[in-house]
Amino acid sequence: MSKKYEDIQTYTSVSPENLLDFVSRKRREGKRLLQLFATHLEDHYQVIYCFDEGDYKVDNLRLLAEYDDVIPSIAEYYPYAVPYEYEAIELYGVKIDAPENAFNRKLYKIEADTPYVSDFER
Repeated sequence: MSKKYEDIQTYTSVSPENLLDFVSRKRREGKRLLQLFATHLEDHYQVIYCFDEGDYKVDNLRLLAEYDDVIPSIAEYYPYAVPYEYEAIELYGVKIDAPENAFNRKLYKIEADTPYVSDFER
């Protein structure tokens, strides 16, 4: 019998101010970061942090932030999150306080700044 989507995916809303509290708890619980990704929604952006909860379950931390908000990096808890963070920075313009020495502050060799952000959103 297959499981329903709702049974294997959960969403928890977090703010930039309490993101690190949630992430540090996931780390203490031994949860694995699967991915993070960003997108634009009307007048703000959304960042989703996906964590493996075991038994094929995923808990998604959903962060909504204004365009000017700076999101803390989670690299202190999950060092392998840095490439994901740089992807959100470079492709979507998300302001993440990511480590400055990583990738020479450039992950992709692209000419456009934030190519997935329309001129209207900039």
